[in-house]
Amino acid sequence: MATRLEEYKTGLADDAQALGRLPWIPTGWLAASVQVKAAPGLLGGIMVRAEDNGADQVIKVWDTAVGATGATEVELARVYCSATAELMINVFFPLPGVEARLGIYVELSAGDAEFELYYR
Repeated sequence: MATRLEEYKTGLADDAQALGRLPWIPTGWLAASVQVKAAPGLLGGIMVRAEDNGADQVIKVWDTAVGATGATEVELARVYCSATAELMINVFFPLPGVEARLGIYVELSAGDAEFELYYR
């Protein structure tokens, strides 16, 4: 007879295997903060295009389902772009990706940048 803990672990493993079979979903190029997913999922990667506009750009990816960023959310990723360069940055994580237990929210600081997120 399985204990409640063993049943819980088995359920988590089943969920992880199901998520692992799904393809990565691209958001398309976005230029503003956005709630990407309001349910548990995986962060696979992020691509950032930034322009030289005199201000640093910071893109933060948070584990939250409500869109606000504060003291209780967990930061999953951060991409920093210097104000003095036009650049494109690609950040992809090893499989299976970074787990977001609540949801995925992307915060874009002031600046002229766009990002494309890959998730499932």
